[in-house]
Amino acid sequence: MPRKEETAYDYRDFYRELRAGRLYRCYVLEGEEEFVKEQALRDLTDAVLSGPMRDMNLTRLTDPDADRLIAANETLPLMSEKRLVLVKDSGMLSGKAGDYDEETSAEALKAYFAHLPETSVLVFRVRGAADQRKRLFRTLKGCAADGVCAIVTFARMPESDLRKWVVKTCRERQVTISEDMATRMIFRAGSSLNQLKGETEKLCDYLGPGGTADEEALDAVVTRNIEYKVFDLARTVLEGDGARAFRMLAGLMDDGEEPLGLLALLGGQCRQLLRVAALTQAGERESGIAAAVGLPAFVVRQTQALARQYTLENIARMPELCVRTEYEIKSGLRPEEGSLEKVMLEIMSLRRPAAGRNQPAAAGRGGGAGKWKE
Repeated sequence: MPRKEETAYDYRDFYRELRAGRLYRCYVLEGEEEFVKEQALRDLTDAVLSGPMRDMNLTRLTDPDADRLIAANETLPLMSEKRLVLVKDSGMLSGKAGDYDEETSAEALKAYFAHLPETSVLVFRVRGAADQRKRLFRTLKGCAADGVCAIVTFARMPESDLRKWVVKTCRERQVTISEDMATRMIFRAGSSLNQLKGETEKLCDYLGPGGTADEEALDAVVTRNIEYKVFDLARTVLEGDGARAFRMLAGLMDDGEEPLGLLALLGGQCRQLLRVAALTQAGERESGIAAAVGLPAFVVRQTQALARQYTLENIARMPELCVRTEYEIKSGLRPEEGSLEKVMLEIMSLRRPAAGRNQPAAAGRGGGAGKWKE
């Protein structure tokens, strides 16, 4: 059971208490990780309902007002210990309420939650994160502090957990994938477990039982998210391969990406490059850099290799160039058309001449890529 002062806990706490047989009278399932949230809802439903009368004791409501919600929750279960009332898309927790007055319903529920029946389990399934400013959420927060309600937050899983999930899922399909390759897959596909599930299934179908995942297999089947595509574009620009970079940009535009949005993402990649370059120049370890910038170690190594093709001063100019261009476009000082392409060309022009690129002068602490001279 959560401590008195805690009003929210994560999926680990949820499953620990579910396995122990503890059920709350009310649950709020909220947060960004929809896949785990939906699985938790199924497991909670199985824990509350069973037997031939299972479906008769499950009530589904979509954005009900207080009267409908209370009426459903007060209905006695049929030949069972409990009834489960599932509320989806409540406007009192996220977005706007439907055809009822939100404040009136929230006030009625505040009084009702002080006397929730033991014969029902009421579940609010929120799409995304709940709006903590809402009156009903504040009421439920108080109920959680009293041990009556559980507010379960399904945040995006940390990469370590995602990596374990990918390795375990592949193993169940008799496919071998190393932790390093799982990290590369997550970097390409993104950290949404729902998206990652689909990509893992595609990979396993492609390799078949007994297969081993490698870079070639990832290239063949894993769909790259927009962040990875922009990372790939930025890497190509920084390598000075203009022809390929502009082909990649055309592909992104054909997919419906807006130049201004891509410019902002490119600026983010340039800021990342600057942080890696500065930390490397300071002699920081590779592991320390990875932790500081939130990147996998293999991406840090790639970024360090790119950074060595530029002076630190010129790297610092790149994010400034992106920010200034974005500001001028939004201020009407320059047209949007052609501006992103001009920024890409300017970044490529900042590269060192091939003969003048310095290799690392000395290894950084703990085997980092080392410093380079200006």
